[in-house]
Amino acid sequence: MNNSSRTSDSTRSSRRSWRRRAQRRRKLFAGAATLTIGALLAFAIPTIAAAEEGGGTAPDAATTVEQPAPAPEPPAEVPPAPEPAPEAPAEEPAAEEPPAEAPPAEAPPAEAPPADAPPADAPPADAPPADAPDAGVDGDQVAAARVGAGGPFARAEAVAAAPPSSTPPPPEVDIEKSVASLEQEGDGWRIWYDVDVLNFGTEPIAYDLTDQLDFGPAVVIDSADYTKPGDVIPNAWTVGFDAVQTLATDRPLAAGTQEQWRVSAHVTIPADAYAALACPENGLLNKATVLVEGLPPKSAEACDYPQPPTITFAKSLASPAAQAPDGTWSISYLLEVENPSAVNGEYSLDDDLAFGDGIDLTGASYAVELNGAPLVTPWAGGGQIVADRPLAAGDTDEFVITVSGIVLEGPTLTVEQGICPPKGDTSPGAFNNVGMVTFGETKLTDTACDFPSAPQVSKTDGEAVQLEDGSWNVSYVLTAFNPGDGSKPAYYDLVDEPDFPAEVVLNSYSVEEISPNPGPIAVDLSPVPASIPIVNDRLIGPDEVHQYLITLNVDVPAEGIPSEGPPCLFNETLLTSGEIESRDDDCAPLGPEFDVGITKVYNLPEGETAIDAGTAFTYTLEVRNFSEGAVSDLTVTDAIDPQLAVDGTDADIIVDSTGTWQLTLVGNSITATSTGPYPGGDPVDGVFVASFTIPVVMLQPGPIQTPERVGPDDPIPPLPTVDMTDIPNEACVDMEGDTNPENNCDDVVVPTKKINPNAYVRCIADQPWLFYAIAVTPSTPVDGPITVTWVSADDGVHPVQTETRVLPAGQFVGGMLWPGATLGANGLPSGYPGYRPLGPGDDPNSPLVFNGPNGALILDESLPSFAWRNQTIPASITFQINPEQTVLAVYPQALPECALAGTGVAGLPTSGVETGRPAMLAGWLLGLGAILVLGAWRIRRRTEA
Repeated sequence: MNNSSRTSDSTRSSRRSWRRRAQRRRKLFAGAATLTIGALLAFAIPTIAAAEEGGGTAPDAATTVEQPAPAPEPPAEVPPAPEPAPEAPAEEPAAEEPPAEAPPAEAPPAEAPPADAPPADAPPADAPPADAPDAGVDGDQVAAARVGAGGPFARAEAVAAAPPSSTPPPPEVDIEKSVASLEQEGDGWRIWYDVDVLNFGTEPIAYDLTDQLDFGPAVVIDSADYTKPGDVIPNAWTVGFDAVQTLATDRPLAAGTQEQWRVSAHVTIPADAYAALACPENGLLNKATVLVEGLPPKSAEACDYPQPPTITFAKSLASPAAQAPDGTWSISYLLEVENPSAVNGEYSLDDDLAFGDGIDLTGASYAVELNGAPLVTPWAGGGQIVADRPLAAGDTDEFVITVSGIVLEGPTLTVEQGICPPKGDTSPGAFNNVGMVTFGETKLTDTACDFPSAPQVSKTDGEAVQLEDGSWNVSYVLTAFNPGDGSKPAYYDLVDEPDFPAEVVLNSYSVEEISPNPGPIAVDLSPVPASIPIVNDRLIGPDEVHQYLITLNVDVPAEGIPSEGPPCLFNETLLTSGEIESRDDDCAPLGPEFDVGITKVYNLPEGETAIDAGTAFTYTLEVRNFSEGAVSDLTVTDAIDPQLAVDGTDADIIVDSTGTWQLTLVGNSITATSTGPYPGGDPVDGVFVASFTIPVVMLQPGPIQTPERVGPDDPIPPLPTVDMTDIPNEACVDMEGDTNPENNCDDVVVPTKKINPNAYVRCIADQPWLFYAIAVTPSTPVDGPITVTWVSADDGVHPVQTETRVLPAGQFVGGMLWPGATLGANGLPSGYPGYRPLGPGDDPNSPLVFNGPNGALILDESLPSFAWRNQTIPASITFQINPEQTVLAVYPQALPECALAGTGVAGLPTSGVETGRPAMLAGWLLGLGAILVLGAWRIRRRTEA
């Protein structure tokens, strides 16, 4: 497992090292090439000269020595050549070397020659005269050099001539360091570093090499060693791990070669220290330094650090909640701790039961398994299960926690006992369980929960039948059921508890199962106990139903039994599951049953599906007798909704019956009584007793007072509440001794057409506006125009004015100017109620004059529009779609903030009106639209409910 492959500081350091190595290779290659060419020249020039003197042939006719091309200039990073000696060495390039700008294609870029280089056309400084004797090649001037293996130059081989210069070039050395590998080893980590020492010069060197482990403060160094070239066994660190270790002293290194050292360290990193690891300060930083005499020290460093382990934690149910026959519960949880990373880790595991209130663990037992084997732990419902447990890379630990002997406190199953919190919620509830894994500074929490279920019982179909011997057989059906989504199999006991009067004698009883296994249930208890056992420890599955029939034979006194109503024999049944109980009861009547019922409907005019103000329609009530025998002494009541009125008197209510009824009408409340009797005989459909047809009319809603006017920047004021619901109504029939109250009342809801303008007054820039956001009930038609009728206040002095405006269909949100208020072509106020333009005979200095933005105006009480100016008696504005609704609003008084800028007027002239920044209208209309949408939603919700 090598962590160094990830993108990290180490990777970036390795990339930089690679680039440096590439540069060094180019540099060494250029140096080696120069040496090689120099050696060839040293051999070739004298040979060519001798050949020319001897007739143009080489000493060996079989060998032709061509003058090589001059070496390309070295790369830019190669330092300038040293100062030339008084006599230039023989290997200087010939004067006729080709231009520097045409190097071979594969050569590195040429560089300008040093400033002290001789001219290109000058002969070599040490060239012999033309008449000199042959210049032989001295074998001592040629040295063969092979670059040492193992470094970046392992494939390079060169022959260099040692320059006979009296001043050798200075040595050139470099050092590189990289992380070779980082792997987990045992409980810790092993990291390897490669240290490369490179000699770029043309002379051998001797170097010193040191290394220092500069690891983060939380890192514990267990051991360290190093391997020099050629070593098989590493050399142990001989100094403290925080000190500088000397690896080499005066170690020789040939020219153009390199050596690679390896440094290794084994470290231990505490689990809580991984999060703080970083390069360079808190990582595994290693620094090496090379020192060569005459040169400043050179250092290189590399750093890496291991990634922390990644632990995951998941909690689920190993087995769902299950009930034992004794009524106690058990449950098992699965806790999975996984290490998906490539790093060994360790963790601690805690677990706490977060059971709901009413769950008793006093007698509970606990068991924990780890990877299929029992785990010895003191855990008993809470606290730590394991601490600092190692978890190898790729491994998973599985814990199974089992809790048994759980008791649900009765008598009823509560919400706290029966409902789980959402997944991940650590709140108490049902059998919730919270687990927590800690590794390093990380904490992981997960939950798992299940819930118990409790069977229930119902008791129905009580019936008493008198036998020929005068005794009675009283029977009941007992139904045990296990409902609910996710219900569990459960055990139950079932008993029957007759609660008969003391005068009733229990003779015997019998029990039979109706379903799922029909047949008698053997009992042999005499005398009849007060609590009759039906079944014990019976298992019922989810959504199963068990039914039983119990029949009791009893003697009833001839005079009957005391009873406030019709005599019956009361009986109760009890189901228990653990400590949880379910009860139900029924009463078997002694004698015939009596049952009367009522129905109610509404009848709208033909073609109508909803009513609005003024619509007349009728309700019809019908009473029926569902008894075998006759019924008497009936009372019918109906309270008509206050949005309606009975259309007429009690004489207008139509009664259809074979008997006589007394009607009373008080306001909207109707009461009808009859002594009867009325025959029965059809318990299924019932026998007709009477019907009542009640004429009603929907009342016109009263006008709505708009709220106090607001300024241009004020929020929408609170608007009056209007009842936009449909109209409900209920009628009932009552009879003493009625054994079935389920059909004694009936109700209907009549759809309505209603409108709410949601209107209010706002002043904007010296003009009054009426804003509206019309809401309607779902039954109201909206495909026609909206008529808005303005009627001015009737003050007894000024003639009442009427103005009608028609809004397009669907324009439910908007605003309109007050009657008499106008805007000019420039969008600024040009008129107000009761004002007219200043005429030739008017006094321009009159206090009644108002200099508006579109000319001077004068207040004239004789104008019809003056009626719209009443600030005490409101005008009425009726919005009509069919239905209609009227709102009341007074002419608004002036507000200083409504003044129109530039008029010099702080509010309207005595009118107190404000006009508009028309650009503000869009914002207010958006707000009104929100009111309309919200109102419509609320109306629809109420209607659908």
